[in-house]
Amino acid sequence: MKKIISLITALAVIFSVVLFGTVNASAASSSLKFSANSVEVGSKVTVTAVLQNSAEMIDAQCRITYNESVLKYESGSADGGAGVLTYVSKEGNATKYTITLTFTAFAVGQSQIQIKDCKYTYFGPEGLAKEESFGGQTATITVKDKALSNNANLKSLSLNVGSLSPKFSQSRTSYTAKVTNDVTKVNVTAKVGDGGAKVISVEGNNNLKEGENNIVVTVQAADGTQKKYTIVVTRLKEGEKTDEQLQQEAEEELKSKLEATVNDTTYSVATDISAVPMFKGFTVSAAEYNGIEVPVATDEKGIYTLYYLKSAESDLLTPYTYDKENGTFKILSYLSLGDNLYIFETFPSEYKPYDDLYPSNQTFGDFSVECFLSNDEKLSDFSYVYCYSGGEYSVYRYDKKEGTMQRYPEFLKTTEVLENTENKDGFFARFKTLSTNGKVILVCLAVAVLGAIALIVLLIIFLIKKFGKNNAEIIFDDYANDFDVIEETEEETAEETEETQE
Repeated sequence: MKKIISLITALAVIFSVVLFGTVNASAASSSLKFSANSVEVGSKVTVTAVLQNSAEMIDAQCRITYNESVLKYESGSADGGAGVLTYVSKEGNATKYTITLTFTAFAVGQSQIQIKDCKYTYFGPEGLAKEESFGGQTATITVKDKALSNNANLKSLSLNVGSLSPKFSQSRTSYTAKVTNDVTKVNVTAKVGDGGAKVISVEGNNNLKEGENNIVVTVQAADGTQKKYTIVVTRLKEGEKTDEQLQQEAEEELKSKLEATVNDTTYSVATDISAVPMFKGFTVSAAEYNGIEVPVATDEKGIYTLYYLKSAESDLLTPYTYDKENGTFKILSYLSLGDNLYIFETFPSEYKPYDDLYPSNQTFGDFSVECFLSNDEKLSDFSYVYCYSGGEYSVYRYDKKEGTMQRYPEFLKTTEVLENTENKDGFFARFKTLSTNGKVILVCLAVAVLGAIALIVLLIIFLIKKFGKNNAEIIFDDYANDFDVIEETEEETAEETEETQE
């Protein structure tokens, strides 16, 4: 009996399955298909939606939404409007229901067509009707106007925190950025490149989680063309630093190492001197300052190495010399005339000025330098300075009136003056070393001496003529007697010498 009951029950189950059918709720699905994914304003577009199941459905229903500002519903298998349509099957039992909808595209833009709230009824194993639901499908249609611009590019894109990597470019649509852990929201600033375009949405910029977050900026052109810019924003873990923070710390450290103090004023050593005009005879090379390689200007003989410093108040780069032993900078005192550069230096101790020169200071632009001036008012426009120019040190005479510089080798060293004095032609050598006034005075003295000698000679001639010939003979006789006395004395001396020898 038990076996017979079990057999009847099994047959009843099989009969109900064959008669009513069964369905697995998870096998139901929906799909959407457009007659065209992109249409122009004024065009008709047909949307075909399909609800299907692996087994027969008694009936089905769903809602279909669309963008009423872009599309206008004309006719089809559903009822409604204003952005929402309702479909209820009328065909009877089936495994697939097809929904046909016709729209008119009347404005540029995009419209999502979405199937929602899908439900169907089927017979369960026991032969009872059951209701199930399943997810919908979404698709997008674009409406364009060929008479309008299709430019959907941005001309700028930025965040209020963090910075884009790489830098923004209209043709690039993918970027990355990093923010610190305390940032949970970023504001996106996006400006369109065409007056008819607009940013229609910014998504994903709120409630940032640790790790990567996708922010999508959608731009729509005047004709309805859309373009999306994506920014992957990484929210760092607590304590981690952004690339900007690390770069800023590195820049501050570099800035600190490049600082230099001159006369209680802080300067920074330039790391780029490409815009600085090079002095004649100087070339750009490299040197170290506080362990950092910086560009410098070096002259051909390597005597001068110029570092360029900049103050916080000015962008002007000024040349300085650097004393590595003392770690101090000194501003370069120089004068540039045409193609020539004159670097001012103090006079070496072995240089001795002429008697009519006195030490003073001469102003050249912003520089006050050591010089010698003349006591002669006629030479008041000239000053004598010591310079390095053209690879050599020398004394130069500067003409303030004409603004010219002339090498002045006549300004000799003390040792050279002494050497000239010891020379057998020393008088003429010393005469050459005299100043103009000294030479004039010496010549006047020589003329005066020669004049005195000439007067004496003339006086003697005059006396001879005045006293006559007799007086002259008396004078000469007296001189003759003196010569006789001298001869007798010499003879006596000779005789005495002979006797002594015997």
